[in-house]
Amino acid sequence: MSHCIVAFLFLCSNFIIHSTVSLLVPPILVGNNKGNLHPTTTIGLLVAIDGTITTGDASTYLSNEDENFVQHIDTDRRPHEQRTKGPRTARRLNHPFRHLYRSTSDYYHNVTAFEYLTQFYSETRVLDMNRTFPPLLELNVSRHIYPKIRFLQETIILDNSKSLSKFDIPPQYFGARLEKTIAPRHAFLVYQNLTHGSSLLRREDADSNLPFRDFLVSCRKTKRFCALCNKWRKEQGGRNHVTSDIEQITSKQIEAFDFIFNRGLMAATRNEMVQEDNNWPLEHINITSTEIIKLLIQHGANPLERDVRGTTLLHWAAGTGNLETFKALVPFFPNGFLEKTERDHSSVLHWASAGANGREFGTGGHCHLCQYILSQCDDTTAVSAKDLVNQLTKDGNSPLMWAAWSKSLDTVKLMVRYCAKWDIFNRNGCTVAHWAASGGSLEVCLYLADVVGVNFFVPNHAGNTPLMHAIAFCRLDVVSWLRKRAALLEEENSDDTIAKQLAVDFANWNEEQPGDDQRREQVLELFQDDYWGIN
Repeated sequence: MSHCIVAFLFLCSNFIIHSTVSLLVPPILVGNNKGNLHPTTTIGLLVAIDGTITTGDASTYLSNEDENFVQHIDTDRRPHEQRTKGPRTARRLNHPFRHLYRSTSDYYHNVTAFEYLTQFYSETRVLDMNRTFPPLLELNVSRHIYPKIRFLQETIILDNSKSLSKFDIPPQYFGARLEKTIAPRHAFLVYQNLTHGSSLLRREDADSNLPFRDFLVSCRKTKRFCALCNKWRKEQGGRNHVTSDIEQITSKQIEAFDFIFNRGLMAATRNEMVQEDNNWPLEHINITSTEIIKLLIQHGANPLERDVRGTTLLHWAAGTGNLETFKALVPFFPNGFLEKTERDHSSVLHWASAGANGREFGTGGHCHLCQYILSQCDDTTAVSAKDLVNQLTKDGNSPLMWAAWSKSLDTVKLMVRYCAKWDIFNRNGCTVAHWAASGGSLEVCLYLADVVGVNFFVPNHAGNTPLMHAIAFCRLDVVSWLRKRAALLEEENSDDTIAKQLAVDFANWNEEQPGDDQRREQVLELFQDDYWGIN
């Protein structure tokens, strides 16, 4: 009985392990370091983003010359960043980018509201403020009082000194919602060029109300705030002797501005100020992503924040190709164009060469932004344009490789014009030819082969040529071109026999996946004349 239980547990464990692996890593094509491939069974494929083809099944392709091949396959050779040791952080679009003037340190966690406020007011004044607004001394310093003090100093008063006592700040201000109410409504005043900043703390005369009090009372209700804006616009027009034909501000304009403002820095940088299926705000207010970014930073958003992958806003601006936003963000970064991501150490030029949005990476390079970065390089940075264009990621990938992969012919030509090295290998032995073949742009491949002189028949460390990468990504035009080019040049390293087997294996794998498209069958048709000669 005990033997049966042990056998059952062993089978269950094997089933769980193999089921998990099959979900994450399908069976794939491999080769030894010498590039010798020995097909034995039908396989499937997995191709990494850097263009490598690796293995998950040691019995599929075995080398007679490498006795340690099976042990080599069992070794986890993924970069350490890809080895997940625990649950990943939830990737919400704007979570870290919507907090204004928040402190990440623990310095104020054990400080009481009374202790903190006495840095700016006398003890008597603090007690008087508490009598007017009883919840004041019960507020959390790091979450409520500290951000509002910084908002006063850096956005309203524009003075970082501790002399707040000379200003008449209503105590109720500390109980208002900074991020949802005060900041977006004050940003709207700035956008409309109405009374804002230190002007809110100045009375017209001794009998008039303090504008900041009127602002605090009205900003909680959209209609009241709208009425206040129209009142101030009318008064401002009267002072300027322009009282006729003053355009009225509507509640819809304020609501639209609030929606865009509350989306935060990341959404504005990605040009995603509105949701894909909900673009009503732009029907009521005409504002650009660059304008909203400047307002957000002015009101306490942190431009140096990084997303969960360690990517900066400057990289996202480069990836989306928004030149004006990129120019607005550069002054906030100490390293400027030399800023790198934490995960793979890619530069802003890498991202501009590949292109990106919130849903996809490699959407196509932005030649105009790359041109701006390289043209400004010698004047504003310590590195030359030639050095920047040849900077590599942690895995040894260049901007030229990413531009070729993203099918960006203009960007590829620009990189070559700035002396980009085209004959280098990345960590896996892939050249720009592997990246171009994986991307699938025949124009890019022709330019690299005929003009630049790139060899498209050099295998990588696993023995895989650009032709195999083109088959793996179902790039029909590139596969056909590479086969014809190999026959024309009588290229010895074309590995056409292995490519035929690979196309068959892909087609068989596709039959087991009925939801896949028919591209694999189309690739197989290119080898149809030799199909029945393959076992």
